[in-house]
Amino acid sequence: MTPDKNESSMAGYHQFAGYEEGQAFGSCEVFWDDAAVNEHDGQPRNFGPDGEPVEPGWYWWACFPGCMPDGDPEGPFATSTEAFDAAQDF
Repeated sequence: MTPDKNESSMAGYHQFAGYEEGQAFGSCEVFWDDAAVNEHDGQPRNFGPDGEPVEPGWYWWACFPGCMPDGDPEGPFATSTEAFDAAQDF
């Protein structure tokens, strides 16, 4: 399935679901990313752990709003909902 940048229903910050009902811990961010070029130097703006430009798609990472992420992004996923679901399985 081709990633759909316009399917953004789950984009944003979310809390991880706990093992017990009503229990939440930590948070994650679901976001769209691609290898679009940086307008300042014409180079790809985001790179994966392998040093190559990222593939277009939806990603998630453990992150509190306003803080640096806690690790590399996970993805790409075809939809924001798939990225959110993968984060909840973390």
